[in-house]
Amino acid sequence: MFGKLKKIYENKWSQAHKAEPKVYQTPDSGMMGAMAITEGVDTIFPKNPKALFKVDGAIINEWQMAVVSTTKDSVLYSDDYYKVLKLLKSYVVEENDNYLLIRGLSLDELLNLE
Repeated sequence: MFGKLKKIYENKWSQAHKAEPKVYQTPDSGMMGAMAITEGVDTIFPKNPKALFKVDGAIINEWQMAVVSTTKDSVLYSDDYYKVLKLLKSYVVEENDNYLLIRGLSLDELLNLE
C-alpha cells in the first residue's frame, strides 16, 4: 500500500511543470527574477527563489509572478512573487523543503486571487 502511495506522490511531481525563472535587468542596473503561473497547469514553485537562484554569484532580490490565462490568452496581472505565493497557499497539493506543488487553477480561481 505505501509503495502505491509513494508512486502516486512521485507521479504528481514528475508530471507537473517546474517553473523556470527568467531574469531581467532593472532600470537601476539591478536584477529582477520572474516566474508565471498558468491557468490549468500543475506547477512546482520554489518557496524562496532568493535562496535558490543567483546570477554570477549575485542574489536576485526582486521577484515577480505573472498570472497567465490561456482562455484569455493574456497576462491577467503580475505582482510580488511572495505575495502571490501566499495567495496560492490553499491550492498547494504537496510540498517539500524547497518547493511547492500548486495544482492547476481555473480562470475563475486565478481571477479571484487578488
